Amino acid sequence: LTVALKRLIIGKFAAGKRPGTLRDVLRRWLLDRFTRHSLFLGATEPYVNTELLSWKYRLLGARIGSRVNVDFFDSVEFDLLDIGDEVVFGSCVVLAPSDDAEDLPIRIDDGANVLDHSVLLGGVTVERRAVTGTCTLGPKRHVFPATSISTGRVRGAPVLLKFQGDVEDGTSKLPEADRERVLEALAAHRDPAVF
Repeated sequence: LTVALKRLIIGKFAAGKRPGTLRDVLRRWLLDRFTRHSLFLGATEPYVNTELLSWKYRLLGARIGSRVNVDFFDSVEFDLLDIGDEVVFGSCVVLAPSDDAEDLPIRIDDGANVLDHSVLLGGVTVERRAVTGTCTLGPKRHVFPATSISTGRVRGAPVLLKFQGDVEDGTSKLPEADRERVLEALAAHRDPAVF
């Protein structure tokens, strides 16, 4: 029912200035009510961390890659979400691509982690293999650099804990034997015949 409502009545959300019309406010409110309703939540809860939940979000307009470990995330403007492959979500994540002035896409690149209680605002980019730790705020138009680890917030900005730009496949600091085993496991994980 929610997917039909989104496609037939609500329509797509696009990046740009908010129209500020009563119709625009009403369609956001209506979709928010439907996605928070106990029937919607009850129909999606059994599929947490499965590809089926990813498909439900795709049907609402989100672009979600393969092998995404998705928990419930709170959003209304699903059309403005671009999520890469092998992304991991924690619980109670808020993806809010819209504010009173404009709608901006949120991009989460391959291998990134957006952990529990994180809030990402419009225009945020979480680059490849970056980690937003628990309770991280991604302010409007913020970029989390590739392979970085950030958490929390101080004066409205996330705290960068670690940045390691020279990481090759995330394994450069491992001993050679361990590095090879990790790369073999990643290759097997990505192989449809094995996975």
